[in-house]
Amino acid sequence: TKPSAPAVSSLDSSDGKITVKWNTVSGATGYVIYYATSKNGSYKKLGSTKERTFTSKKLSGGRNYYIRAKAYIKTSDGNIYSGASNIKSAYVK
Repeated sequence: TKPSAPAVSSLDSSDGKITVKWNTVSGATGYVIYYATSKNGSYKKLGSTKERTFTSKKLSGGRNYYIRAKAYIKTSDGNIYSGASNIKSAYVK
């Protein structure tokens, strides 16, 4: 069964990094965080975690980043991903 999409609750940016927080998805094995430099742009993987927060590695400053997340469940046949979360943006100095 496909997991529910997480809801990104907050983004905090400091020192070229973004910290993302979202709600816990029941039954999820982990989460994958994606970013883009425009809201409707091409999203790339920023990282993954089993926690409900994630802090990025260093990002280029002077721009907005758009962030969304997906939950996944690990199965013997591979991962089953949720739909994408809501999109939040943060400016990185």
